[in-house]
Amino acid sequence: MIIKQHRGILIFFFLFLLFSSGCEEKNEKTSLIVSPLNLYIPAQSLEVVSLEVSCNSEIDLSNFKITSQIQGKFSQTEFDSVISGNVFSYRFEYSVPLLLENTTILLEFAIEDIQSNLYRNARMLEVTAAELLLAESTGHEFYSKYSGKENAYNLIEGESIFFNSLDYMHAHIADTSVSNRLERVWISPAGLSFIRYNDFDYANCTNISIRSAFLSGNQKQFIDELQQGDIIMMRQEGEGENELFFVVKITGLYDETGSDYDRYIFNLKK
Repeated sequence: MIIKQHRGILIFFFLFLLFSSGCEEKNEKTSLIVSPLNLYIPAQSLEVVSLEVSCNSEIDLSNFKITSQIQGKFSQTEFDSVISGNVFSYRFEYSVPLLLENTTILLEFAIEDIQSNLYRNARMLEVTAAELLLAESTGHEFYSKYSGKENAYNLIEGESIFFNSLDYMHAHIADTSVSNRLERVWISPAGLSFIRYNDFDYANCTNISIRSAFLSGNQKQFIDELQQGDIIMMRQEGEGENELFFVVKITGLYDETGSDYDRYIFNLKK
């Protein structure tokens, strides 16, 4: 739900836009209309929202621009084009990004004429986050550092790799064993943080439940004393879609004679 204070600020901003455009419309007989006419438009994460923009002016037009701004984020340009003539129409289809919490997105439409007069209108999308079940892949494995085999794992690509200091950003998890004994410790050269959460509802894991559970837990830079059945959650920090969450369920730890086949086996959801 949108906080009343934010709603008040957004309404004030929108009324300011209307007032500004209204004054210009009276003086220059220019109209900028966006349909639907409602200020607030309900939308779902990942939905495509269609809006119709039309403008009539007694002065030739020169530029049309659309910007978007997710609440609390920087604005970004969605469309920017040189135009001509005094009549303009455009159908804008906005793809709502994948969002992990309910929020508001401000869409601003601006038209400029050849005399540098600027006319603006805006709409606000009230976005409901999409909750999606995460698919599971099984049988992932990597080896102990001492084995001489692939001792790290790239969670994005879903493959075991050799960790070295020149390629650390792809080593999301890595083993630290320096002897024949599997030390059962994971670190993240790539900078992911860890949480052990064995009570997490792994079977019904969603993009929202994993984020909520992770952010409420005690995050660590490594995880130790790993056991079969452990559920380990990981986060790669970033903005928007660059923020990634992973959850693994350890299905096997093998600490055999010697170190050649010391390894971890796990299932993965992301």
